[in-house]
Amino acid sequence: MEDLIEIYFDKLHYASPMLHRSRYTAAVHLPYPVRPPMCLQYIVMALGAAATETYRQLATPFYRRARAYAESDEMAVSYARTPRNLKLRLKIKEQGEQFTTVAHAQCWILMANFEAQQTLFSRASTSLCRSLRIAQMLELHRIDQNDQSDQTLSSILAPPKEWSELEERRRTWWVIFCSDRFVSGTTGWPALINARDITTVLPASNEAFQTGIMEQTGSLMSILTQQRLDYSEFAARILAAHLFHRTFEHISQSSLDDNPQDVKNGSYWKAHRGLDNDLAAMLMFLPNNIRLPRSFRCQNALFVNVNIHTAIICLHRAALLKIRHLNLSDNLILQSQLRLLPAAEGILGIFRMIIDLETALKNPMMAFSAYMAALVFLEDYTTDYNHQSENNLQFLLRLLVTLGKTNVVTRSLAIQLASDMKHGGFDSSVMDQARRQEIFPLTYQDVLTNI
Repeated sequence: MEDLIEIYFDKLHYASPMLHRSRYTAAVHLPYPVRPPMCLQYIVMALGAAATETYRQLATPFYRRARAYAESDEMAVSYARTPRNLKLRLKIKEQGEQFTTVAHAQCWILMANFEAQQTLFSRASTSLCRSLRIAQMLELHRIDQNDQSDQTLSSILAPPKEWSELEERRRTWWVIFCSDRFVSGTTGWPALINARDITTVLPASNEAFQTGIMEQTGSLMSILTQQRLDYSEFAARILAAHLFHRTFEHISQSSLDDNPQDVKNGSYWKAHRGLDNDLAAMLMFLPNNIRLPRSFRCQNALFVNVNIHTAIICLHRAALLKIRHLNLSDNLILQSQLRLLPAAEGILGIFRMIIDLETALKNPMMAFSAYMAALVFLEDYTTDYNHQSENNLQFLLRLLVTLGKTNVVTRSLAIQLASDMKHGGFDSSVMDQARRQEIFPLTYQDVLTNI
């Protein structure tokens, strides 16, 4: 058990940095009921097992146990062994609902992460919904509300014993927020969270969280309006998720009422330029702890930079489709093309920095980013026969094929990229290797449902 917990915190915790490492590892050895619920313990071990070849066969059984415990808590039952045959039987509890806890909110969001890694995307989305509703019932989105007149928090959660426990509640909320923004932004489903309802401030630095030293932070709006330029690496991830959602919202919800024919005054192009400026500004003014290559060992720094470049690619690929469909000025085409290639090269450069690519690409967003960068290189080569773009394209295809041997999502993207290259006139042994993988490609929306 200890090995799997260590693997989880060492390899996967950065993507959902809400559990306090030292407090959690100590608590699992405490007696019931002060230890974490079994559903949370098993999903942490399932994620840890899935991240290493040594324990991978334990991942699915641990996940099933985690889900069984979570659902039994939801139905207010517990499992007890009978004296005769040690079979499990249900014993009804009458203490009321016992699943509206911070730990259960954490359990369900981690469950959603595991399910998405296994391509169980519909199930992952419903697990996210469960986590979010528990968090809202606990009012984790209003932890720092100034007006206490309408707060019921004190009657639901006991006051935190220390600042790090309060910070853990904040972090739990923001982990859920990131998942909601990525899911909504990539599937077209309505967002479940209204940002105007949030009064919880952004998370502090990881160092402050682990040491328990209080650190003042600002709101999401203060960062968006550049009232604050210093924020933690987790806060940078939250901001990147927010901008990624805004980008896909702009792309997917445009209509003729946006007047896309009017490049100067149409609302479509005004929103396009605003988003492009926001993405460029975020990349330019990232805090030093998120800047690359200085912070190449920080996994959140890698993710945030890749995510911004990917949003830029998605924004300008959609703009090119709009320009060509409406037969607009060639200057607009050139402007978007000049933004696409540097963004793709930025993603490629970051992937060359990553030490543990297998772990990094377990996040479907990272695999999707590699695929989007490869499409830019493919289009550049087929248009201008840029041999450097050809080399970059082949590198990314080999990367996806190699890592796809143990990752279903990455394998599906490798197959899709090989198909795109075939239509572009390419042929190589790597493409044949990708096409021999016996799995159906996933749709882009499926790939991104749980990022």
